[in-house]
Amino acid sequence: MPDAVHPDFATPEDLTLISSDGVHFNIASTHLARTSSFFRGMFDLPPPPGTKPGAHSLTLLEDSATLDVLLKLVLGLPAPPERLSSWQQVNPILRAAEKYDIQGALQFLAAVVRGFVAAMPPLEQYAYASHYGWTDIANVAFDKLLKTPIDFKAVPPVMDGVALARLLAARQTRVDQFLAGLRGGGIFKYENKGVCGTCGAPHSHVFAWRAVVAAVSLQFALTVSLDAALGSGEVVTAIAALENARCGQGHCGKVLFPWNKVRALLEQIA
Repeated sequence: MPDAVHPDFATPEDLTLISSDGVHFNIASTHLARTSSFFRGMFDLPPPPGTKPGAHSLTLLEDSATLDVLLKLVLGLPAPPERLSSWQQVNPILRAAEKYDIQGALQFLAAVVRGFVAAMPPLEQYAYASHYGWTDIANVAFDKLLKTPIDFKAVPPVMDGVALARLLAARQTRVDQFLAGLRGGGIFKYENKGVCGTCGAPHSHVFAWRAVVAAVSLQFALTVSLDAALGSGEVVTAIAALENARCGQGHCGKVLFPWNKVRALLEQIA
């Protein structure tokens, strides 16, 4: 049984594009040459030896649903609105427009997906907005990503190296500032001498306190999120060891590391 010919592209032309699912699209090569630098460069190449004159065919990797919309945009025909109603529908068409450098279709589709991108989770939002040059959306996502854990295995392929390097550098700066705050003195000073801040009497909880500071430092460096760091098992366990830490002097008995104060200071630093 012969492959199907798309009814909107059934008029014979000098070129037939065949989708990955076997649907034929007849189109004039001149249309593709005018709108796509990819095809223009292909048609400028000399034909392979033994090529016969007349119509030719070319099999593409895109499916018929993608080529239907893309080629209608190439020809200036209206694209079916129902095929442009979600990111999942538009994304493969947009990728094909980029692949074949069809600028007119690319500009139209980029405008269509802007709203979809704005509703994405921050990492995807930043990747796609940076890729398409939408600095307003990219900057909003960027600010969110400075304060939230990131699964870097889920970084979209469209994320370019410049955008990723900018994000990583900013997150590292935030980590450095947080760690500097922990080293800055007062209750967070690493060189804690193990004395009560009220009466000056020595206490035995200095190493447990340093374990808290070390655990918070490590988890913040990994997540760049104070909430995520404090919620990690390592930090929770370290904090639990200090819950009842009090000055041993009978006339003092002060709570050495009141958590409400510690948390407030951590929030200031973060």
